Amino acid sequence: MAQQNKIITFMDNLWVSIEENVLTIGVLESGLEDATEIYHIDLPPENSEIEGEEICGEVHTDDGPLNLYSPVAGTVLEVNSSMIKNPKMFQLQLQLQLQLQHRHQVRQPLQLRLHLRILPSNMIKR
Repeated sequence: MAQQNKIITFMDNLWVSIEENVLTIGVLESGLEDATEIYHIDLPPENSEIEGEEICGEVHTDDGPLNLYSPVAGTVLEVNSSMIKNPKMFQLQLQLQLQLQHRHQVRQPLQLRLHLRILPSNMIKR
């Protein structure tokens, strides 16, 4: 994968960061550029096992679903339950970041913290 604490793009519309062997997955702005409304977010439950490069969640929008993937198999340590309970927060986060970038005339990929933290299977002590 990548170095510790470095954010990398994964499957074009997702980003992954690695810190202390734990992956955090989020959505890039490009994944939601055609969506104007987010209806709900599906994430796997904490402590569930997920497979690498298979769908493990979805962001449901008026433009259709955005599938979420993990680059590795592992155990879900934590999900951002506030985003699941109130997906409008996710949309507001996107709008706020866009406004800040416009105000400061900075253009860089937005990294929305959907916050799906995964411990890779090869890091689990059995």
